[in-house]
Amino acid sequence: GAAPIQRAVMAGDRETGVSFQDMVKKLDAGDVIGERRLRIHDEGSALDLPAQMLPLSQELLKVDFMDYLRGNRAATPQDEALVTYAHKLEKSESRIDWSWPAVKIRNHIRGMLMGPGTFTLVAGKKLKLHKVDVVDFEVQAGLGEVVKADSDQLWVATGDGVLSLRLVQPESKPKMKIDDYLKGHVLKKGDRLGEE
Repeated sequence: GAAPIQRAVMAGDRETGVSFQDMVKKLDAGDVIGERRLRIHDEGSALDLPAQMLPLSQELLKVDFMDYLRGNRAATPQDEALVTYAHKLEKSESRIDWSWPAVKIRNHIRGMLMGPGTFTLVAGKKLKLHKVDVVDFEVQAGLGEVVKADSDQLWVATGDGVLSLRLVQPESKPKMKIDDYLKGHVLKKGDRLGEE
């Protein structure tokens, strides 16, 4: 599909990779000549994976493709029952849905960093989210509600769990750490993100 790297991260997959295959008219349906697997780490994002995939792709060309050309390797048909289509990312997916579990929101942000990015609203203005952490914290709060706000931390309730906002970007401003953002934006416990 159109966004395999991003969709793998957004889905919370633990593994991705690269493959070399015969080209056929059907989308991504050719026999596989070789593949290499790569672990997706929780702290990484879709932006990190292309550089990590490059040496694996080079190895596929140097080893597997050359073996295939020499007749020492046969291509393997794909199992169509295991196919997942990675749909194109839409701008409508950029807005954070605070009813999602904290882990799903974190993965969504990590996957969308390659573009078009993610945002929430703070007092009606867009705040792009670049890095968040899942916090092990039990709380009874409304969706998108600030549950902790001090000089260097901003915790927000989700549909299941709490997120700590780490790296954000206000409208028409550069990216900044949350402590720098909080110096110029007063948020307190009980405030709600995501509202117009």
